[in-house]
Amino acid sequence: MSIDTLSYYNCTLMFSIDTNIDPLIFVAVFAARGNAHPRKRAFKRMKWSFQACYEGIWPMKDDLGKKWPEGSEDAKRAGTHLAGGKRGVLYILTGDLDYDAKSLGLPSYNSASPCFSCPCNLTTMPWYELRVGSAEWINHCYDATVFLEGLCSLFSLPFISLVSVAHDWQHDKNLGTDQYFYGSVLWLLVFQVLPSSPANNMALIQEEVKAEYQALGVQVRFQNLRLSNLPQFIYVFFVATSWDEKYYS
Repeated sequence: MSIDTLSYYNCTLMFSIDTNIDPLIFVAVFAARGNAHPRKRAFKRMKWSFQACYEGIWPMKDDLGKKWPEGSEDAKRAGTHLAGGKRGVLYILTGDLDYDAKSLGLPSYNSASPCFSCPCNLTTMPWYELRVGSAEWINHCYDATVFLEGLCSLFSLPFISLVSVAHDWQHDKNLGTDQYFYGSVLWLLVFQVLPSSPANNMALIQEEVKAEYQALGVQVRFQNLRLSNLPQFIYVFFVATSWDEKYYS
């Protein structure tokens, strides 16, 4: 017996009349099999639905472009207000890198040109070039008028573009950079900010960290904090805290 992969998507809508209404909509589809592409079909249907929400009017045709059967409930509702004059606007597309590439059709994070915000690459416009005056990609960032080939049908909506895509930072962020930020803050505290010797300052910080562990109920703790193991502390502290957003600080 084969096991199908089930993908699910949630959509948040912002209504124009009552901004306190912020519903969450879930859509689930199985993975493609053979010539069937339920994901594309689902996004095409979502596009039709979001367009209707944006207009605030019950559609005259179904998502396949067919008129409703004469006398049907859908035919009777066609052209009427969907929600008493309210309109729902899809205003942001958020997901992890895998979702961006496989579902939205954005450039893959494993490709030579991995960015959906600019045409950076590994050679002529390297994404890792960050120096002022040398980072050429900064001058070529996309705006709402740019349309890339292969994007999912949601991008054909008049109110959705590449600038509607946002990162899910919990999944997309390059975790390796955090240890340097932690290290910089720790170094400043130990060698610049606190008044005592570096060793005494480190001991004080360890006591403060232990107090926070106790207050937050942190289970995975770093036991000994010394100047000699500062690089190790940076890594272990980051790994332990990233397990739960509650302890992420």
